[in-house]
Amino acid sequence: MPRRFTSVVAERTPDAVDQADHPRRNRSERCRAQSRKFRNLSLRQSDRKDANLTWAESMCVESLKHDFTNAAAWLEYALVLESFDGSRTVKELLEELLVVLGRSSEPLAALEAAGVDTTLDPEVIRSLLRNDPLESVEWWNQISNSSTAQEDIDAFARRCSSLDLQDQRANILFGRRLEFLRLAGHDELFVRLAEHLLALRPVNHELWVRLGQHHEHKGSMGDAWLAYDQAQRLRPRHRWADRFKTRAESSLSDVNAPTDEDASRMFRRLEILRRSDESDSDSESPPAESSESSTWEEEAIAELESLLALNDLASVYLKARRHHLMGHEWAESYLLRAESSLIEEDVVDDVFEAEEG
Repeated sequence: MPRRFTSVVAERTPDAVDQADHPRRNRSERCRAQSRKFRNLSLRQSDRKDANLTWAESMCVESLKHDFTNAAAWLEYALVLESFDGSRTVKELLEELLVVLGRSSEPLAALEAAGVDTTLDPEVIRSLLRNDPLESVEWWNQISNSSTAQEDIDAFARRCSSLDLQDQRANILFGRRLEFLRLAGHDELFVRLAEHLLALRPVNHELWVRLGQHHEHKGSMGDAWLAYDQAQRLRPRHRWADRFKTRAESSLSDVNAPTDEDASRMFRRLEILRRSDESDSDSESPPAESSESSTWEEEAIAELESLLALNDLASVYLKARRHHLMGHEWAESYLLRAESSLIEEDVVDDVFEAEEG
């Protein structure tokens, strides 16, 4: 049975770092302070108003890059946009925030239908962040202190399963929230939703680490090794798999290294999950043309090329990773291409940055 919700608030993730002291948050706060400085200058220097506001906006962008969960930085950004006197609007930022929160445009339409000016009023951003906090601890406290905690968890699970969370920030945000479900004892739900998120964005190294921690805690050492190994592939300097192996050896645990076949099965499962998620979507790749004379390898390559043409990098990654694990050397170029492209999309600093390498 899951533990009582309120007891989870005081627990810490094994790799948790105090956000107040984390270098990401410190850099984010410094950039936010610089933005506020330039915004204030724009009020005093009318001849340089646009230039100061442009600098302020650039500082907001940097602030959110360092820590996209910094609610104060989103609010500062809204104030900067408001100061542009109509040439820029808060609505642009609101639409971006809805993407990060994994929400559709429905809240925006509802606000506009109610007569709320979403183009200028920063209070719209404040209200959204109050109801759906970016900080996972705040989000969990809202749920765990609610009289309808289980209903809220069920609603979150439905939301997580139904949304397109391929945006890096949204995928990471929901992955961090899942950690609190795990700590509360919702193990099956954690694994199901974690695999759903990884099928959408398989380069989410944070979530691979949390999945490894879950399996290690449950004694599923082979599965833990697989997850840590994938995380280390994505961020080699952190050496999660190496440290896991050291822990297993020091505890005299009899852990056999997972085989390529084991890893291939794992990525096949994620492929199936992703295909299931896309079954009702127009983004599904068209079947590659084949002929009786074409070989299996040619058909597999044609499928990868078709997915690349659609820019479906996550599907390319999952398929190429599986083929490569099966010993198909031709898949390596597709794997590296998809992996580098996905990682290049990253706009979020590494949450494990403060760890020793």
